Amino acid sequence: MKRLISVSILLIGLLNSCTLPEHYQDPEIRDRSRAEYRIILATVSRPHIGKNLFQIRLTDPEGRPITDATVTFFFRMAHMSSMHQVQSGKIIQPGVYQAEGDVIMGGDLDVSVEIERPGLQKIRENFVVNAGSM
Repeated sequence: MKRLISVSILLIGLLNSCTLPEHYQDPEIRDRSRAEYRIILATVSRPHIGKNLFQIRLTDPEGRPITDATVTFFFRMAHMSSMHQVQSGKIIQPGVYQAEGDVIMGGDLDVSVEIERPGLQKIRENFVVNAGSM
């Protein structure tokens, strides 16, 4: 009976892991592919304390720019949940969305990008950007 329960738990765990959304083990990878998107996060200059410009290049799997998305950037210093900023991404060229984030201290900055398009499920990708020494 114990063996049957153990096997059942293992199978349930395996089945659940097959249905989890795609995620990246290394949040510092800034070039990501999803079924509907390719997302590349970049900064206009080297990340630093103060105002920084963050951009994502958003294309479909064939490399065509996506221009009908609503993009929201979320900025938070790692491990400081009470201090965060939210900025709407502005399209600056076809498929490139930009927002300004104010980095208040050095260290890791959690940058999340939420993408919403008509007829598709909203997604959020999380990245980690090093903003220099503390």
